[in-house]
Amino acid sequence: MSSTEDNLQCYKDLDLWSSDRVLGAIWQGQMTAIEAVKPALSALEEAAEEAATRLSKGAGRIVYVGAGTSGLLAMQDGMELTPTFGWPLERILFLMAGGDAARLLPLGPCEDD
Repeated sequence: MSSTEDNLQCYKDLDLWSSDRVLGAIWQGQMTAIEAVKPALSALEEAAEEAATRLSKGAGRIVYVGAGTSGLLAMQDGMELTPTFGWPLERILFLMAGGDAARLLPLGPCEDD
């Protein structure tokens, strides 16, 4: 299994690439990610509608799961729910790879576990 830190041969010598080649690679990576989601759109729609129905009835909670920087950004997003939308804090749960310590320390290896 590869990790997010593995080197991909297609990006060898990236530091020597021209700016337009780097930007093209970034763009292509985003397009690949977007296309990967397309087959799941109907399942995502169904899940979102079911979640919205349950949450609007006062059932359940919003659970954020993350690792590394994306986990920290998820926590930041979740922390805005209460002051911005009045969402009850007791109905938000954060699960971060590396536990609470990962909120303050860069615990990189745990995000690949």
